[in-house]
Amino acid sequence: MEGLKSLKKCCHCKNEQPLTCYYKNKSLKDGLHLVCKSCKNEYYSKNKEKLFPKITCSCGKTIYKYYLVKHLKTKYHQNSIEIEVIG
Repeated sequence: MEGLKSLKKCCHCKNEQPLTCYYKNKSLKDGLHLVCKSCKNEYYSKNKEKLFPKITCSCGKTIYKYYLVKHLKTKYHQNSIEIEVIG
């Protein structure tokens, strides 16, 4: 039986880091993501606007596009639907 590994190599930065530097992912064999937390956070911070676009509703609130349907059901939204895409 193999001993437990305490280090894992990141697919992006190619550095070996402790297992605590990786997010959990049950679908993978070892239960951890292939990319370390710092590389993953860097990716999301650089691409946040592309991955999570914001829109301005006619009621004046700025929301993420993902939550548009939920927002339209709230008391803040008025009957007219005019949406302006930001970015």
